[in-house]
This record gives sequence, structure tokens and C-alpha cells, in this order.
Amino acid sequence: MLNDLPFYFLTAFGIGFIIFIHELGHFMAARAVGVRVEAFSIGFGPKLFSFRRGDTEYRCGLVPLGGYVKMAGEDPTRPTTGKPDEFGSKTVAQRVLVISAGVIMNMIFALVAIPLAFTIGVPFESPEIGGTQRLGPAWKAGLRAGDRVVAIDDTPILTFEDIPLDLAVAGGPVDVEVRRGALTFHTVITPEIDSVRGVPAIGIAPVAASVRVPASAFVAADADPKSAARIAALASAGLSTESEVLRLNGLPYNRTWWETEAQRIRTSDAPVELILRAADGQERAVRLAPLWENPSETGAWRLGVEPRADRVSALRPKSLAAECGLRVGDIILRVDGTTLGHADELPALLGGGIDPRRLGAEQGAHESTLAVRRADAEATVVLRTASAAARSDFLDDLVLDAPTPLVVDVSRDGPAAAVGMQCGDRVLSIGGSTINTWDELKAAVRASGGQSIVVSVERAGTQRLDITVAAQAARVNAVLPSFAETPKSETVRLPIGAAISAGIAHTGRVAMRVMQTLRSVFSGTVSSKHLGGIITIFRASVSYSQIAFTRGLLFLALVSINLAILNILPIPVLDGGWLMFLIIEKLRGAPLPERAMAWFQWGGLAAVLGLMLYVTWNDVARLVGWM
Repeated sequence: MLNDLPFYFLTAFGIGFIIFIHELGHFMAARAVGVRVEAFSIGFGPKLFSFRRGDTEYRCGLVPLGGYVKMAGEDPTRPTTGKPDEFGSKTVAQRVLVISAGVIMNMIFALVAIPLAFTIGVPFESPEIGGTQRLGPAWKAGLRAGDRVVAIDDTPILTFEDIPLDLAVAGGPVDVEVRRGALTFHTVITPEIDSVRGVPAIGIAPVAASVRVPASAFVAADADPKSAARIAALASAGLSTESEVLRLNGLPYNRTWWETEAQRIRTSDAPVELILRAADGQERAVRLAPLWENPSETGAWRLGVEPRADRVSALRPKSLAAECGLRVGDIILRVDGTTLGHADELPALLGGGIDPRRLGAEQGAHESTLAVRRADAEATVVLRTASAAARSDFLDDLVLDAPTPLVVDVSRDGPAAAVGMQCGDRVLSIGGSTINTWDELKAAVRASGGQSIVVSVERAGTQRLDITVAAQAARVNAVLPSFAETPKSETVRLPIGAAISAGIAHTGRVAMRVMQTLRSVFSGTVSSKHLGGIITIFRASVSYSQIAFTRGLLFLALVSINLAILNILPIPVLDGGWLMFLIIEKLRGAPLPERAMAWFQWGGLAAVLGLMLYVTWNDVARLVGWM
């Protein structure tokens, strides 16, 4: 916490500076056209300190959520004396200049800060794809891990963060330019609403530079001997927060592969094998023995079977899996004449016994013949691949699930295997009750409470067997903690000329994105729950400042642009509201009646206060984990 204090102070200064230059713009423009400024304040509420110079009192308020410049005769709801140094005595053009000067100063700050950051060098999260969500828009469009997003709708992508932000406000299909090795291509992707975040997304994750065991894995929970045992196991194996994990049970890092492997490990008796790289660059292998948690008191029971995922339920369009002749609905029976035992044996069988995910691209070309069941008949599919990488892509191109009726894979070390159940058995009933789905099977096993039950299965399509088996209390191997990814970072450093051009383009892009976000919120495409206030801004600014000074500077430029655009909205009490009144005055040849102005002002104030309360509520909800 103490190490973060400099970043908190730096952030507070930066946000205060943005407010200061906004009000400074009003102040300088007012003085330039001869308006008397009565007060110049940074912050609201009770004065912390103040001093007077000439006609102006300079103040610092207790609440650092804004500021104001109080000009003589600026309140349109009160009569003025007509003195020449009053705001209301100036021409419409002069008053427009004074009102718009704050917004202009905010945009000038952004146009200076952004090129400065690019000249120094800005570390960005690489816009490379680390993984795609199966059946997600990016997966269907053919994007793969390792692809680099170059542009969206012809707008260059600097950082991975640009991708979800641009997609969230796109409002429909987007043209995505992608670089894959030496190849660059375009594809049109239609974002879908993310069920968790509630915004349009295409289902991609960033690439990781490294993967480590998170610091939280080494923190013992109060009065929890299991977490203490896990920490001891990790420590005895030589793991620390500095250990980079290179392989998990022989698999190099791939988000999808590791998630699948982690699920398998949770019920496996086999030790977990890791390849680590220490801080000194040395690699070594470690083994973690199972650390069992027994949740039997919660009613969790294990039969040792799982759905057999050998039915093709989806194919990536225009992929090798689709082009070789596989079809949705095919059930894979054999590979090169070898019957598929466990469904997880498929990767190795495709490579002649060598799993392409485990050994890498040093394996050469291979041809595999797949026998599949298709519409109650058997068909043959020939798969020709040039490398292990191509076979790995093939596995990523198809989605396998369990066919209906329920066919199971049998765990090698479970109670079902011990009494003779086999992979490929079709479960017909349990205890005389027909079983059609995986949920029904789990419910029947849970209801058994560990007592012996009779499972009726069909084997090889003809033989019916009644097998008596007792479920075991479910155990969870908790030795493997979650992993923390460090995103791959790239530093963008430009010569001054290019930095200025990039700064102008980036300023325009951010301004357009802010307006698109407002449009998306009002249209309902993006939930208003994603709006944030000063707490969110402060936390984000601290986070970016910790990455690098230039990232913090870029974020403050973004905040400055946001402040400019929000202030220019035609809402009374904001700068845009004043400009609206001045335009009306110019058109009608006279100001609005004082009574009408007063109603507009109170309405605008209520709207702004309501918005501030709402975004502050969102801030607090995120802070305490309610959102």
C-alpha cells in the first residue's frame, strides 16, 4: 500500500490539473474580453485556503470533483447592472469564446499530452490474440491464437484494449484486418453481446507474455489447514511468485488447453508435472502430488464417468476440418484403424501416436483416415496435414460433444471402471429409471448417496448389461492453483513528426469513441452500468500510472477529452447548456426570459446531480464487488 502512495499523489495531481486547465481556459478568455472574474476555484465545498489578487479571489475547495470560475454578471436569472466588465454586457461571440474556452483547453491538453507520450514511448498490451472462444464470433470468422489485429473498420489498433472498446460502440458488423505471419487478410465479424459484461464482443483473449502462480495462492486463509497444506506443497516443490510456468503436464501454454487440463487434474490421482523457469532463466521440472479435498458432506458423489465427446457438433467455416469432409453430426469411431478409446486420445491418434500439442511443430506431414458414423452408416474421412501445427489447428476447428442418447467415457481410476464399465457404453437407466441426459445421470448418482446402484448399459450397439456400482465421495485435487497471465507488452515510440500525427489521430479517435459510447448507452447497445465516475477514473488512472508514466499521461488525455465532450453537451449548467442559450439568444435577438432560464438551470442541475449519483453508485458497486 505504501509503495502505491506516489501513484495516488500523481493521479490526484493529474486529475486536478485537468480541472485546473479547464477553468483556466474560462478565466483567460474572460480576462481577454474584459470580463471581471470574481472567483477562480479548484474544487467545491468549504474553502481549504484562498487568497485575493486584484478583483479575483483564488480558492481551493474541499471536494476535488471539479471547479468553477465566477464571473461578474454571469447568472442569467439575476438582473445585471449593465457595467461593461460584466459577462452579460459582452457580445454573443465574446460570451461564446468564454464559455467554450474550457473545452478548447481540454482538447489542447490532449493534443499536447498524446504526442509527448508517443515521443517518450508508450508500453501497450499487444493486440495479438491469445485464444478464441469456441463458437464465438471470432472463432466462426477463422481467427486463431497468434493472429494480430491490425485495424477495425480501417482504424489502426495500437493495443488490445482498443479492440473491445471499438467493438462495444461499433453498432453492427465490423471489418477486421488481421495479420497472420506474413499474411494479411480482412474478415467481417458481427459482435455478440457478452453475457458477463453486457457489451458487444467477439470472444477473444490477449496473448500472455508469461504465466505465473498468483501471489494469492501463497496466502493462507484464516483457520484453513487446506490452504496451508497447498502453500507448503507449492513451496516444497520450489514454486514462488517469481516462477514462470512453461508447461502443464507436457502442454505448452494455451488458454483452452490448460483450462481443459485443469478440469481433468481436479479428479486425477496422477501428480501434476510442471516445467518452470526461475528468475535466473534456468528451467526445471517439478511434480505436485494430489492434495485432496473431500466435499462428501455436501452430497457430491463420483461414479467415474463423463460424457463421451466424440460427436462433431460444430465446424469452423472454411477450415481444414470442414474441407476434409467432416460434417456436423459425425461420430468419430476409429483413426487409422485404431478404435477411439477415451475421447481425449484423439489428438495423439491424429499424429500417429504423437500428440501435436505436446511436442510442437517439429513433427512432419501426416495422413490420417477417420472412420465416422454418419446417419446410421459408416463413412471415411481422410485428413492430410503438413505439420503438427496444422493438426493442432484441426483440433481447434471442430467442437466435439456427447451424442444423444448418453454415451460415456470411463475414468481409468473410478468406481465404474473397477466393475467393468467401458468407454463407449451407452447408459440406458440407473436403478430402473431411464437416463437420457448428463444432468439426469448426475442427479441419479447424487441421490444414491454412495449406496450400490444398478446401471444398465448398451455395449457395441447390441449387448445389454446390468452393472452394480457404488459411487465414491467426490474428491477435488486442490493442489493446482489458478494461473496469472502477464500480458505481452510492446512499446510504441515515434519521432516527433509522426508522434504529432498519431496524437491528432488518437485524439480524434478517442473523441469519436466517447460520442459513440454515449450513443450506444442511449440506444441500449451498451449498458449504463458500464459508466463510471470519479472513483473509477481515479482507480484506472492509478493502474495505468503504475504501468508507465506515459500510459498514465495517455489516460489523463482521455479523461480530458471526456471532460470536454461531456461539458459541451446541451445541458443547462454545463458549458454546452450556456452555448445553447447563446445560440437561442442570437437567433431570437434577445435572451430567454429569466423565468425560463431559471427552470432550465434547475432542470439541468437535477439531471447532472442525478447522473453523478448514478455513476458514483456504479463506482461503489464495482468497488465492493456487486457488479
